[in-house]
Amino acid sequence: MSTGAQVLKFVIADFDKNWARFAGAEDFIGYTATAKGAQLAVVREGPTGVATTYHYVVALNEAVWIVDDVIHVPERCVKQEPGNTIKCG
Repeated sequence: MSTGAQVLKFVIADFDKNWARFAGAEDFIGYTATAKGAQLAVVREGPTGVATTYHYVVALNEAVWIVDDVIHVPERCVKQEPGNTIKCG
């Protein structure tokens, strides 16, 4: 069940393994959740250069759309952390 939606200008989007990518005909890239509880972390940089990481859990078959540096998420974030908390590997 959706909790709402959020649209963010972002610098990094990190999808877990439960996503499939697709290209839209209108110059956007989309990702569809392929499992219940697919996770997504998005880093937003504020006007002073301070980063914040937003964490999302998205329902099966819901889609996230990216147009340039704007991400459209069909849920509200479940957690917010100061800084870029995305780790490689």
